[in-house]
Amino acid sequence: IPQSRDRVVTGCQDRQIRTYELSSGKLLSSFKSGSSEDSGMIVNVALDPSSTYLAAAGSDKCIFVHDLQSGDRLASLYGHSEMITGLKFTNDCKRLISISGYGCIFVW
Repeated sequence: IPQSRDRVVTGCQDRQIRTYELSSGKLLSSFKSGSSEDSGMIVNVALDPSSTYLAAAGSDKCIFVHDLQSGDRLASLYGHSEMITGLKFTNDCKRLISISGYGCIFVW
C-alpha cells in the first residue's frame, strides 16, 4: 500500500503485478515481472517511499525492480541462493535490502 493509502499493489502466482484502487476495488494497472523464461511466482513486493519504484521477488530467487507507473523493468538482481522472504527500500530510496530464507541479507 503506497503512502497515499489510495491503492494496493499485489504480486501474483502468474508473475503479474496488479494495482487496485482501494475505494472501489477497480484494477488500475497490470504488468508482468521478470523475463519470459522465469517460471517462479512472485512471493514478495515492496514499494519505495515515493511509490515510484517496485521491487518484486520471485520463488526463483531473483529480484526485479520496476517503474510502478510504466511497468518497465529497471534492474534484475541475482545473488540469493534461497527464496527471498523480505524486501525493503531505504527511506532515501537509494538502496534495496533483501533477506532470504536462510538469513542472508543483501544491500543493493
